Amino acid sequence: MKLIEKPIKVVESDSFDSVSFGIKQSGLPYIFNILRNQLYSNKPLAVLREIACNAQDANIEAGSKRPIEVKLPSKLDPTLTIRDFGNGLSADDIKNLYCYYGESTKRESNSAIGYYGIGKFAPFSYGDNFVLISYHNGKKTTYNAFIDETKIGKIVKLKEEKSSEPTGVVVSVPIREEDTETFLKTAVSLFKYFKNKPKITGARKEDVAPIYDRKPVFEGSCWRYYGQRDRSYYHSDNSVAIMGVAYEIDGDDVAFKDDTLQSLCHQGFEVDFALGELDITASRESLEYTDKTKKAIRAKFKKIKEEIAESISNQFKTSDNIFDAKALYHQVFGTYGSLGYVIRDSLNNKVTWNGKVINDQIIPFTDKVRKLISTGTLTARFYSKSRRSSKLVSEAEETRIVCEKTHKILVNDTGSNMGVTLRLATLWNELGDQIEGSYVFSFKDDDSRVSFDKELGLIAKNYLKLSDYEKIEIQKVTSGNGVVASKNPKHSSQIFKFKRDDARSWGTKSSNWETMSIDLANDEAIYVEINAFEAKSKDGTTSLGNGTLKDTLDKYEEFTGDKITELYGIKTKTFDSKKKIIKKNKKLVSLWDYMQDKLQAEFDKTAQKIIDSKHWLTHHNENEGDDFVELAQRIQKHKLHESIEDNNNPFSQYLSAVSFYSKTDFKKVSAVQDFLKTASFDIKFKDVQPTYNLIDLMKAVREKYGLLDVFVPDSYVWKYDSKAKLQKIVDYINLIDKN
Repeated sequence: MKLIEKPIKVVESDSFDSVSFGIKQSGLPYIFNILRNQLYSNKPLAVLREIACNAQDANIEAGSKRPIEVKLPSKLDPTLTIRDFGNGLSADDIKNLYCYYGESTKRESNSAIGYYGIGKFAPFSYGDNFVLISYHNGKKTTYNAFIDETKIGKIVKLKEEKSSEPTGVVVSVPIREEDTETFLKTAVSLFKYFKNKPKITGARKEDVAPIYDRKPVFEGSCWRYYGQRDRSYYHSDNSVAIMGVAYEIDGDDVAFKDDTLQSLCHQGFEVDFALGELDITASRESLEYTDKTKKAIRAKFKKIKEEIAESISNQFKTSDNIFDAKALYHQVFGTYGSLGYVIRDSLNNKVTWNGKVINDQIIPFTDKVRKLISTGTLTARFYSKSRRSSKLVSEAEETRIVCEKTHKILVNDTGSNMGVTLRLATLWNELGDQIEGSYVFSFKDDDSRVSFDKELGLIAKNYLKLSDYEKIEIQKVTSGNGVVASKNPKHSSQIFKFKRDDARSWGTKSSNWETMSIDLANDEAIYVEINAFEAKSKDGTTSLGNGTLKDTLDKYEEFTGDKITELYGIKTKTFDSKKKIIKKNKKLVSLWDYMQDKLQAEFDKTAQKIIDSKHWLTHHNENEGDDFVELAQRIQKHKLHESIEDNNNPFSQYLSAVSFYSKTDFKKVSAVQDFLKTASFDIKFKDVQPTYNLIDLMKAVREKYGLLDVFVPDSYVWKYDSKAKLQKIVDYINLIDKN
């Protein structure tokens, strides 16, 4: 990225000695520490942003159309990996360019994001090492970059081999397990602003959907508005400048001369700038508000003001009826909060449609319409969902129509006012959150309909026909009071698709399952048997709440990285009657069998740690084992194990084993075991033995040091907590060893 630098002209006198500034070797560790650890305030963001931007630049330089690839860290594989498809790095590039702070090839190009030559070391702001793999000239060369004892840092070549892989560079950074979620959220907030979206793996599709599934409410030649902005990345509604990556714009620092422009800047616009058009700080975390930067931002928001006013005016012009025009008025000025006021100011508080001033979202009933209602020629009712339940309720409407995109107008063409609510329930099921209310007008004759439309300005396209929506079937409940209740059509269906995103273990169970149809004999699918709209467990003895089923799928994907995009439910009655057909179709796989196979393969990789965890927990929970463990830990706490003269005796071996197990982090393994237990999976690990057999080691200790077997088990080990008493035990060990 080219940055404009102001030339400096200095006149020196020959009568003065001058010395240029520099950095001595002894000062390098301190300077490099500042560049690594104090330059970035948000280190996960810095790691992602700098590596990804370098990867984008490499692609641009090589003319590669292939998107960069980002594998996000997970708890099972806590490594961040970013790969580009550029030209790769030669050995000379590593030695003469990559190893040096401040070296960059991008300062003369406005097609590259980089400039300062320090972003490549951003991983050191988070940890002490990272791995770099270069694919160049048919070779794969692996390097390890690390902070050595000098605190300056080194990069060493680990190996070189032939490769047919595409050229490019891979950077892998180890991530702490507790930070994996932070890196996921940070990646979403960063990459959703990238013009060239990366290919992302290592996360669920729905978790990274905000990066790809974005549709602006308004947009112009160099700007977009998406509505209320996600606060996870920035903490205000300030707009952002997109210049390779996103930079928050502080409207106060821009010093706008026009109050309307100042207000626009606080509405969350995303504004495009050419690379190098704005100045940025050395950390690339924020803008530098030079005169150049301020001038460029003011010019863009002046353009936004002009274009948004023109865009809104054109939208009103394209509305062909009063309902759409007033619904648009509500959408623009009522939905987007303070932005609506800013836009209205841009339009000089005057919005017109068809020569009429629009200043609200209401179509009032005229005297003629009210007369139609009073004489019974017209029946008008408004339907909406009850706040206390999901039932539709209605009230007579005698004064107006409130125009909103989520309000629908229906004409009752069924010839009856019976069953209106049941038909509207079908409409609500179809539209979901796209409908919040509906007007239903029943006309006595065609003339009253024509008169109504003429008075209010409605046209045919404003209406839906009530007859187009089938009534939900009803059945009589055989109770003493003869109550009539609606019957959910799902109860007569047999196959469903799990609506995973909003699944929960409370509320209406059927709402988490969508009616579906599949060919049990031929289709490929993952299924689970369901009873009363809950999945049956692996052994078939219990049911899982829909929230528990969702959590099980989430945990499975977190542990394995495998994504289950669709899950079908087959009712128990159908499952029993079609069991032979289901069993014959090899492409139809039980969820539990599918997960069992994948989990077995994945957990084979961590079998040793799982077996060690089980062994340690079993030994620790045994009364005698727990006493010996506590004694060993107390001796190590006081560092008295260093006084044991024979490091290979049974007691020293037991101490080493206890130290190994107590220092091993079994948190992830514990989560895995809880998951397997909850889901009733039977994962077996063949031919895997504990790293140390604590039972055998403790037995050897008890056989050789008999007094320990007398005093330690079933006693109060806390009595041995003093260093002096523990020293006597160590002295006893040494005495027995000598004899």
